[in-house]
Amino acid sequence: MLMASTLLAAGVLLGVLDESGMIEAMATSATTVLPAGMMPLLPIVVAVLGVPLSLLFGPDAYYFGLLPVLVSVGSTYGIDPTVLGQASIIGQETLGFPISPLTGSFYLLVGLAGVPIGKHIVRATGWLWLVSIVVSIVAVVIGVIPLWVS
Repeated sequence: MLMASTLLAAGVLLGVLDESGMIEAMATSATTVLPAGMMPLLPIVVAVLGVPLSLLFGPDAYYFGLLPVLVSVGSTYGIDPTVLGQASIIGQETLGFPISPLTGSFYLLVGLAGVPIGKHIVRATGWLWLVSIVVSIVAVVIGVIPLWVS
């Protein structure tokens, strides 16, 4: 029941953000701030920054708040939303959870390992970010994420 209510609430949030024009306004603001020359590399940037962003955003805030804005920014430059979703999954979903104090699994992991939270974040972040970059490179090589979106 908790998951069903979370999904319904997320749907309402996205509906309000979309229908009120807030996502478009945030995307327009982001487009004016971000350099236009960086936009063809947006999927790569999203993939590489996924691990550090997991320290700032929980999965719900990232996927229901930030990703729709990124998709809207990307759509103005012809970037497929699926590509941005796949790029997000590389760092945020797969490798960001073990260091994100914004998820319940993080506390389970740290508690079972018996490691202090700060020490775990400091020691694991570099390794997980490195693995995320390697996975991003592999995704580019096999064509999941385009190197340059024209």
